[in-house]
Amino acid sequence: MENGKSWLKCRVSPGIIPGECVIETEMADGREISLFVTKERVKEKEGLLQVDVIKSNSTACLIYLPASPLEVSSRTITVPRSQVVTP
Repeated sequence: MENGKSWLKCRVSPGIIPGECVIETEMADGREISLFVTKERVKEKEGLLQVDVIKSNSTACLIYLPASPLEVSSRTITVPRSQVVTP
């Protein structure tokens, strides 16, 4: 997988304010995270969030999220490779 824009499989729910979504997904270590993002970064029907892939291998991807998750202090996280969809 090449570095750059990709899509992360996730659960999408309406946000608190118009134009916002709540995203929930799982990191490679099994922990769940959630974050608020603008709808422009989301394909709601498909359950996909636009992310930047920094590095990947056959089992995991290091990605940069468009917003900070509530559960961890970094926007850079590792997710299972199976959760990342290339454009």
